[in-house]
Amino acid sequence: MAITETTQYSGTVQWDPSVPGGRFAAATLYTATIRLTAEPGFTLTDVGENFFTVAGADPVENSAGSGVVTAVFPATAGEVITVSNIPGVIPPATGEVPVRDIRWNAQYNLTVSWSPTVADTFDAATQYAAKITLRALSLYSFTAVPADFFKVAGAITVRNKEGSGVVTAVFPRTGESAPVAVTVPNFTLPAPAAGGILARTIETAQYTGWVQWWKGVLVNPFDDIFQSGTTYGATIYLTAKPGFTLEGVPEDFFELPEAAVVRFSSGFNLIILRFPATK
Repeated sequence: MAITETTQYSGTVQWDPSVPGGRFAAATLYTATIRLTAEPGFTLTDVGENFFTVAGADPVENSAGSGVVTAVFPATAGEVITVSNIPGVIPPATGEVPVRDIRWNAQYNLTVSWSPTVADTFDAATQYAAKITLRALSLYSFTAVPADFFKVAGAITVRNKEGSGVVTAVFPRTGESAPVAVTVPNFTLPAPAAGGILARTIETAQYTGWVQWWKGVLVNPFDDIFQSGTTYGATIYLTAKPGFTLEGVPEDFFELPEAAVVRFSSGFNLIILRFPATK
């Protein structure tokens, strides 16, 4: 394969990995070795180190006085990974043999390592974390995978960085059941009314919450009575009850008809409320 000839040199290109049929594979990082030949009247002898540039490549390197240029290109795009549920990772159970390697011919294969280290079988009353390393199959890529995209059945938390196929899944202690995600969106919190008392907590069968009131700035904690003609807001700091978790609860899941605005931040387990002005 030849490069576009200039008035000063021509050259050939060799790709690593090879490009059978002249078509680049998806999700692959390629390196080009370019061998330049000077045209009559020109020489490569006095060319400086790393003198050449190649559009789209980084790094591009050549030795001083050499026409052999190495250009590294970013990985080619691939089909986006769409299977978020990682199959085959069985939650730890006392006396069971851990899963370590899974061959799954769809979008990726995977290997699993455990922390703490498991010699033969899982111990009792121990919390284990699995480091799951996914390997994309041909034509697939993790490039566009968002952070915390993957899911593992039975895990308490599952984390991955954006664009990464390395996943960490933390499981309940062996002998204990995994908590289930909160399913109750509705809770009770009296709307502000002039002369009414500020509620400081909420509670349902699945979670509790501490309420902090504000009206542009925080409300004095000793001011327990709502004032008239005032727009109040509230921030509720949620805590899941035993057997439940706020992990996996979607954004803006919670509901309170009395409020004009209800927002839920799953990353911080906060509910933000804004109410109509008191009368």
